Formats: sequence, structure tokens, C-alpha cells
Amino acid sequence: MLPLVKRSHQIWKEIEITFRQKALFPNWKDFNGFRYSSWEKHGTKSFLDQTISFAKEFGIVHKVINCGGHQLPISPHICLESTGKTYAEEATGYLLPEQCIATQLELAI
Repeated sequence: MLPLVKRSHQIWKEIEITFRQKALFPNWKDFNGFRYSSWEKHGTKSFLDQTISFAKEFGIVHKVINCGGHQLPISPHICLESTGKTYAEEATGYLLPEQCIATQLELAI
């Protein structure tokens, strides 16, 4: 799945260059968890650790921050308990659906 996601980012960047119009808007996304207790999300107790492992394996730019009860530099409105950690990734983002559809239609023509 990750190679497909990485390829889609490349394609959107190529489309942006071709049409001189921004399509993909990156933003840091963070996942928060705890080092000493299970964090169940997305049907697995080790979602955060798996996410970190996949990021390393596929060369995804990311940060892992052990919080120690402090505010997070990426999300200063969040303060985790002393055993907390967060994973943050810059490759996440969003697309504007209407713009993407119009662009795809133009490419098809």
C-alpha cells in the first residue's frame, strides 16, 4: 500500500507542474500513543509501532517524539502523559476533490 501512496504523491506533483496549479496540500499529521501501555487503534494494539516501522522501511520523512508530559512541538495544543510519544509525518495532506476531478477530466481530453 505504501508504494502506491508514494507513487500517487509523485503523480500529483507532476500534475501540479503540468497545470501550474496546486493540487496536493501537505500538512504534518501526528499519531499519539503511549510507550508502556497498549494503544488500540485501527484494530491493532501496535498501530503506532507498526506505523513507525513502515516509515523507516519505506523512507518516509517522520519524527518520533517522546513527550515526557510536555506539549508537542508539532501540535502544541496536545500534552500527553509522561509515557506518551507521538509519530508525525510530513507526507500526509489533502486534495481538493473538485479541483482533482476537473484536472483528471482535462487530462482525459
